[in-house]
Amino acid sequence: MIQLSNPINAFIISKTHHLGLPDDILFFAIVLLSSYLFNFIYLLLFKELNIGSKTSRPLLKQLYIISVGLFFIVGVLNSISGLAILLTNSFVVYVLCKINYKKKNNGLLPWYILIGLLVFVLIAHINTTLIENGAIITGCLMVLVIKLHEFSWNCQDVTEKDHDKELNTYQKDKIITEFPTLLEFLSYVLFYNTLFTGPAFEYQVYIKWLKSDNEHSKTRNPTLFKFGKGVFFLVAFFKMAEWFPVEQLLNNDYSLLKKFFLLYLIGMIFRFKYYGAWSIAESLCNMVQLGYNDKTNDYYLIKNVNVRGFEFAQNTKGALESWNESTNIWLKNYIYLRFIKLNKNPTLASLITFTVSATWHGIHAGYYLTFVTGSFYQTAGKIIRRFIRPHFLGSQTALFKIVYDIITMIITQTAFGYLVLPFIVLNLKDSFTIWKSVYFIPHLSILVLVLIKPFLKKTAPKTETKTGVLNSSLKDILEDKYTFEKNEKKKTLKKD
Repeated sequence: MIQLSNPINAFIISKTHHLGLPDDILFFAIVLLSSYLFNFIYLLLFKELNIGSKTSRPLLKQLYIISVGLFFIVGVLNSISGLAILLTNSFVVYVLCKINYKKKNNGLLPWYILIGLLVFVLIAHINTTLIENGAIITGCLMVLVIKLHEFSWNCQDVTEKDHDKELNTYQKDKIITEFPTLLEFLSYVLFYNTLFTGPAFEYQVYIKWLKSDNEHSKTRNPTLFKFGKGVFFLVAFFKMAEWFPVEQLLNNDYSLLKKFFLLYLIGMIFRFKYYGAWSIAESLCNMVQLGYNDKTNDYYLIKNVNVRGFEFAQNTKGALESWNESTNIWLKNYIYLRFIKLNKNPTLASLITFTVSATWHGIHAGYYLTFVTGSFYQTAGKIIRRFIRPHFLGSQTALFKIVYDIITMIITQTAFGYLVLPFIVLNLKDSFTIWKSVYFIPHLSILVLVLIKPFLKKTAPKTETKTGVLNSSLKDILEDKYTFEKNEKKKTLKKD
């Protein structure tokens, strides 16, 4: 590690020791809260004082954003090696994309870039202690992996001959038609409001905001609401994590019902810290009007979680759609659907996608237990949606359907409590100890569903949408999307 004399970092560490707080928690708090101060300065300079001319103002904004990003990494975290890692990845991707921009090639460059980025993030996960504030920098690198990989595809897509046939609507909208200058690119990479927590977002969203500030926003800005929501969830997390520590699940004689309740409760509490950090990051972006969508008149371009959607989800599909949305968008539009164009094998594409997701998260065994089990959850969800749920959609009374929805919500939330515990405890021993204490019931239930599937009678629902299920995450829902688009192309060809 490269150590420099840094009075700001030294002052923070002294306060950390005085307060008895872990370094990373205090650093995160300082970065998040001071970002509001830097946003106030940004608004003062570029909204109130309106410094610079119409042509020079974007350049001044870029310099300001880069300066604040560097201040956080070097000034607050004192992480020279972390900065070197971030800039090395960024410059290599920038140069490769610039060299190949608008050139006809085999289209594999984004895949090479993905492999290189994953190698870097995996090394960072393994050698966190070799980087100043390595845990925080690694989180920053995880966000950067998404942004750089999406950037590589957004540059690659400009060479597609027939965008309507080769790309979906989301991908077409993110094509980079004008290659950025180095300063534009660096300000995108070092954008301080989402530098450490995400959510990640595409370059086109950023550059459109940079040049316009979304001055013509026609809806109420949700900054204060999201800030309040973020603070609420963070306070709830710190208090409730003390009341319900995960260790109590390792050695206890609780009843089976209480164990499942605690699995659900501890899993929910664990999510609170993500709800808090992501809500504050969204609030910071919205404060400078980044995230506004003039097409839909809302601020959903920068969004990472739907709390209500997850906590009241009635199935795996609904829960996954509502969680870590920016990562799901990346996995869906830039890995799964891209791979399936190379190899029309949904199973292999799913395997690649889950492997990338697990590698991106880190090296702990708990991550892989959660992701592998999550793929089994999707299999079970697919069986239930196709063979069981249609019977209830066509039920004779609305009350019957309501009861079904309540039961499936309880089962889904309980099952996710079981699913995420390895993600929390991280190691194999504790993960299996907790799962064993509830007799691996979710795993066994999935096995039973798979075994009885051949004997289930498929019943089509009475009403179907024209588009089917398109907006979900990963394996089965993406497969439905691909099948639908393929069928639509066939219909179009027949009409022609």
